[in-house]
Amino acid sequence: MPNVSSIPVPRCRPELHEGKTRGGSGSDVCLFFARGACHLGHKCNRRHRLPTEDGLDVQFDCFGRQREATEGPDQNGPGSVLLENRTIFVGDFGVDCTEDTLWQEFEVFGEIVQLRFLPQKSIAFVQYNWRSSAEFAKEAMSQQVVGEGSVVSVRWAKVMKRCKCLS
Repeated sequence: MPNVSSIPVPRCRPELHEGKTRGGSGSDVCLFFARGACHLGHKCNRRHRLPTEDGLDVQFDCFGRQREATEGPDQNGPGSVLLENRTIFVGDFGVDCTEDTLWQEFEVFGEIVQLRFLPQKSIAFVQYNWRSSAEFAKEAMSQQVVGEGSVVSVRWAKVMKRCKCLS
């Protein structure tokens, strides 16, 4: 079996890959750009830029995919219309991974409000300032190598409802 780190995996590096496309200011962000694999380049009809909160419709994610009333059981879709989730779950990183490594890998996609790092369980929760940043990071970092060859899984974090007794 080949070493995970020896298999080339496309990755979005916004500082290197952002650029002008046919997509106007009102168009959605290219999902393939987020995954580091848009073969259309400047001919793409979607934007090759990090998303902003400007003009985002609650019914759609930053890639133009329709958000559902509830999140699926795998927490892996475009998100729920009823929840303004800005937190993603990151799992399966190796023992060599540090909080600083995760922060550096995920902050390129938007302003991080909080990163909760639980190394004993190999999981973390990354909360962004904007929902669109979390949407982009979830797609961009899914199945990527972090640290010394650990492929991470990324999905929406489950939103816990607050008990009325805590309010």
